[in-house]
Amino acid sequence: MDICENIDLVVNKLNSFGLEFTSFPKRNESSFEGKIPTLKKGVYRESSPMLRCRFEKYKRWENASHGCWLSIDDMEYLWGKSIKNDFLEGVKIQIDSLRSEWPNHALSLFRDERISLFAAS
Repeated sequence: MDICENIDLVVNKLNSFGLEFTSFPKRNESSFEGKIPTLKKGVYRESSPMLRCRFEKYKRWENASHGCWLSIDDMEYLWGKSIKNDFLEGVKIQIDSLRSEWPNHALSLFRDERISLFAAS
């Protein structure tokens, strides 16, 4: 069984529990180029095989483990100065706060081109 089949197994297993306990990722209808956005506008990194499968198949997954799993579009949307999405605006505020107020947090220790944000809550 390959990595991509494992991702589908997890989603299908969760689906068998019923919708009242969890939500499910949205299917990705667009093509994924294999590049993951960093926090620096226009800078991407190569994806791992597991991330490639995840982003080829699915977009945002709200209320997943570890918060909300962001889509590639969400990750790119965080580059904007003016964000018109309440959830992503909150994520952007958290990023800025962690960067400026927590000196030992990854956001203050590493340059933006070295960090990709996959999930938020």
